[in-house]
Formats: sequence, C-alpha cells, structure tokens
Amino acid sequence: RAAQALDSFHRQWLGLSSLESSFKDPARFPQWSPQLAKTMQSEIQAFTRNIFLEGDGKVSSLLGAPFSFLNADLAKIYGISGVAGSELRKVDLDPSQRAGLLTMPGLLAAASEPSVSNPFKRGKLIYEKVLCQKLEPPPVVPPLPTPDASNPQPVRKVLETMTGGPPCSACHQLINPFGFGLGNFDAIGQYSTSDEAGFPVDASGTLSDGSTFSTPGELAAALGKSADVRACLTKQWFRFGLGHAESEAD
Repeated sequence: RAAQALDSFHRQWLGLSSLESSFKDPARFPQWSPQLAKTMQSEIQAFTRNIFLEGDGKVSSLLGAPFSFLNADLAKIYGISGVAGSELRKVDLDPSQRAGLLTMPGLLAAASEPSVSNPFKRGKLIYEKVLCQKLEPPPVVPPLPTPDASNPQPVRKVLETMTGGPPCSACHQLINPFGFGLGNFDAIGQYSTSDEAGFPVDASGTLSDGSTFSTPGELAAALGKSADVRACLTKQWFRFGLGHAESEAD
C-alpha cells in the first residue's frame, strides 16, 4: 500500500496521468508508442520506490540521484548501450546529463508538444509543482512575430526575444530559466547538445537564490539543495495525504 501511495502521489503531483495517451509526431519520433510511454511511467515508479523505500528518502536524492531503472527500449532513449530485455534494472547515468526525477523521459515527454519540446510547459511545471508558486492567468498576448526562415536563430534566443517584453515578461522571467535549463531534451526526453534549429543548446541560468547552473544535472542539484523546494514537497505531501490545500488552521 505504501508503494501504491508513492506511485499515486508522483503521478498526481507531476501530472503524469496523461502520458500514455500523449501523441508524438511519428515522422520525428517513430519509436514512440503507448507501450514506451507506459514503460516511462514504470521507470518513475521504480525510481521513486527505490528512493523512498530503499534509499535515504531525501529531496536531494529524488532530484539528483545519478541512476535510474531502464530496459532495452528506455536505454535507447537514454543513448545507453548494453541494456537488454524488457525488465527494468538499475543503471548508472551521466550526472552531467541526467539527475533524478526532473530529467526522466516520462516527465519531459509529458511537458512537451507532439514534435518539439516546450520550455514554457517545463518551466511552469517546476515553478508551480516543485516550488509551489502561483502564476497569474496569462494576459491577452499580441500576435507573436513569425521567425525569419532566411535567418535562423537558436531556439532559446527566439523564445527569449518573444517573451522578453510586456506583457509576457512578468511570468516568463520566472519560468524560463527552469525550462531552458532542461533545453537539452527533446519532446520524448532524448538528450542532445543541439536544439531543434541545429544550434548548440544553452542550458545555463540562475535561480532566485543566486544559484547558477549550466547543465540539466546542475539545475537538478541546485533545486535539490533548495529549502524552498523542500518546503514545497512538504506541502505537496500534506495536500495529498489529507486531500485538501493547507489553511491557516493547519
């Protein structure tokens, strides 16, 4: 029952219930299937069970442990050789690329579009779910400029330009650093050093407490050390356990 509660908590907390029905562009991601999505869910379950029921149960481990549980299909997504069969088994990962829950393909795929990654969805997820912060409803957004096909630019530069001024900047300055910090991962969570336009990925950023990062692993480590993140996880477990948001009486 404890294991089932862990599974339910992480599925609800991170919005993973829609993963298996997610559509991905078959032209770009022919390997995507409902079975692969289900395996990604199973990976998250195996990892979180290990952290809480066998490991130290710390937030720093949940968001920073350099290992996961893979089978042959998932190992291809990770770009790791030597993993055979359909059963999940513990595999060490490159800590500069992957670290804990936030760099797992299931979460990254759920917070992406059918054919491209979406740093705004990923940033919003971290800001709201991992830091327990609220975003105001988005304002009426004016038409965005059409990218100049004759002058391609890095994806991050294009998106920063689009969201750098009012009315977008008020929220995007809060969520963009997290989303860009996960910019190495495509729409199904595969790692790459190049963005969708073929330019080198810039995954660097700064958190509100002054912590800096330049890789997804460093972002995960910084969040894992954050007192704000630990406080948020406490709130999320409280809400899950008691079935309501905290109030002054609590």
